[in-house]
Amino acid sequence: KEPRLRAAIKDSPFQLERREDLLAITAPVDSSFNPDRPAMLLPNTLGPITRLAKVVEGDQKTAVLILGHADP
Repeated sequence: KEPRLRAAIKDSPFQLERREDLLAITAPVDSSFNPDRPAMLLPNTLGPITRLAKVVEGDQKTAVLILGHADP
């Protein structure tokens, strides 16, 4: 699954990192969130997120946990 996840975020600002038995995907704040509305993602992040979701959907062995925050 790791190669498919890497392909899903290719040419995007997202980064994939292996941490022991899990994969962590990081989206940089400056290029992912609207500076005027920090709770809103910019359109350029929706494509990679959609592709990532398609890679893991329907896989009963995969869990997705999304962590984040938007500073005021």
